[in-house]
Amino acid sequence: MTIRARQPHNWKRALMTNSKDGPLRTQVETLPSIKVTDTERRSLNAVANAGMPLSPRVAQFLAREMERAQIVGGNADLRGAVRIESQVSYRDEGTSLRLPPSNTA
Repeated sequence: MTIRARQPHNWKRALMTNSKDGPLRTQVETLPSIKVTDTERRSLNAVANAGMPLSPRVAQFLAREMERAQIVGGNADLRGAVRIESQVSYRDEGTSLRLPPSNTA
């Protein structure tokens, strides 16, 4: 499978929810934007291609994310972004628990 970069779309994901009192309802969630440099795009596409035989679902997910990624010209366009080899902390929206980066490799 060869992955080609395309222009970003306004991607949305539909979530089906079932209510006790009624039929299935559809909720639409806009996915966050993805910005990568051309070098990162090539690296991540290579990972997706190499992973296809071992873990096709994960590789296809990465390939889809790279399809919707916006390619930016340089590092200045990515200030404040999470990058390859970045360490971040995050907050679980359900529990409000803040999680630091893992120190394990």
